[in-house]
Amino acid sequence: MSERDNKRKRINSGMQTDPIENVSKNMASNNINKESENSNTNYTNAESHTAQILQAIAGIQETVNNINSKIDNNSSRLDALHKDIHDPLGGIEQRLQCLSDESNYTGEIIAQLQKQNKDFSYEMGVMKGNVINDRGNVFIGRATNVSTYGETREAVRQILRKPDIITATHNSYAYSFTDIHGKQHQGYDDDGEFGAGSKLLKLLKDNKHDNVLVVVSRYAGDKLGPQRFNHLATAGNAAVTSL
Repeated sequence: MSERDNKRKRINSGMQTDPIENVSKNMASNNINKESENSNTNYTNAESHTAQILQAIAGIQETVNNINSKIDNNSSRLDALHKDIHDPLGGIEQRLQCLSDESNYTGEIIAQLQKQNKDFSYEMGVMKGNVINDRGNVFIGRATNVSTYGETREAVRQILRKPDIITATHNSYAYSFTDIHGKQHQGYDDDGEFGAGSKLLKLLKDNKHDNVLVVVSRYAGDKLGPQRFNHLATAGNAAVTSL
């Protein structure tokens, strides 16, 4: 068999392979693989870019919403300003009406307080005790019923406002009252006559006088020493017992 025949036989049997053809096939396969890898990379990059775009759109939408909200707020303020500008008298009249109502309410309260004060002054019975004279000294006791701190303060004020009393050298007083809860309250004021107030409070305690205020005015003359306390107690007791 000739060399030519052998070659044909190998070709026909598929045993003969062409080196150039094999190289071409390998290159084609490599190109396909590279194209597939590039395609996958491009797809991943596209997904990433899409996500970034969507995120940017969401940020823009949020900014737009914020701007719209501010526009709405500013519109409300502009409407209120526009109303004030075009209807100034309406706003002023409303404020004046409020002030007028408050003034009337305050006036009513003051009138009520004045009436209460007047009624209390009218109802408050101040009893005057015997007048004691000794060496140019004059002692005068006055007493009235009280049951609260408010009544006590008002009674002291009403008594001491009288011209003939306020001009006294000393106006010592003491009080004792029991409140609605059964608690007893007591106190005194010397008004510069040291020991005079406590002497009057002892008088109330010893004689079990309650719900009472006693005031003793002294118009000073010559010095009396301890005797002044006896005159003080006598004048105070005379006023209290006359209630």
